Amino acid sequence: MRLKVDEKGRVVRDETGKGEGRGAYVCPSRACLEGLGRIERLKKAFRQKGELTLHPDLIPTQQD
Repeated sequence: MRLKVDEKGRVVRDETGKGEGRGAYVCPSRACLEGLGRIERLKKAFRQKGELTLHPDLIPTQQD
């Protein structure tokens, strides 16, 4: 699954896989999504120095 940073500085899914800007690829498994909390790795992938947040839809819940 491809991730991108939206205009609000949130990491979101790139549903089309063709969104503009830098993207980062992660596997869609629960373990990979739980690992997204290591925001420093995402900052490096997106070459971001400022604040980055995860969109709530990316964070697995207990029901997932």
